Amino acid sequence: MTPLLPAHMRDVSVTRRGKRLLGPVDLTLGKTGFTILLGPNGAGKTTFLKALHGLERLSTGAVTWACLLYTSDAAD
Repeated sequence: MTPLLPAHMRDVSVTRRGKRLLGPVDLTLGKTGFTILLGPNGAGKTTFLKALHGLERLSTGAVTWACLLYTSDAAD
């Protein structure tokens, strides 16, 4: 099995209907350790996780896992 970590988010943002829902975010998840995501309702936690896992269209930036890369349409 190919390891997925480390993972990197660079200048990632998500915008819907002209409203910025997330970002810009820069983040690196290493091969070891724990990462905790905390915030109040509506802070963008679910949007962040969807963007990290490729389930949300990125407005800007790129997400790189050890074996995968996906970018916003703007990066093409």
